Amino acid sequence: MIKAETNTAFFPFNIISLLTQVLPGAGDSIKRSLESILSYSKDVACVQQALKAFMSKGITSVSPLFYSPDQAIKDTSVNTSQGLYGSRWRLIPQQGKRCQLGAVHTWVVENTNHKIS
Repeated sequence: MIKAETNTAFFPFNIISLLTQVLPGAGDSIKRSLESILSYSKDVACVQQALKAFMSKGITSVSPLFYSPDQAIKDTSVNTSQGLYGSRWRLIPQQGKRCQLGAVHTWVVENTNHKIS
């Protein structure tokens, strides 16, 4: 449950975009689950192209993909994210939780032109 005083927002397009970006590198069971949740057919390429076309109409979406060094990231995920969405996977520093949150916070501030601080 989100409390009224928190500063949280959910944007359906960003959630769908993010899940679509990780789909190509997901393992079989996770891939099937994501396809089911998103109501995608086995051929997700048409959805990826539709999202890219939607973004080319002036919609700006910035969706970083942060990961820790202990996670194995498949090349298909990296290539799809970069090719279709211009997104890059970013390594989260391992110097502690404050440093990790600081890295994400800095990225958000810079990539929203300081509109979200």
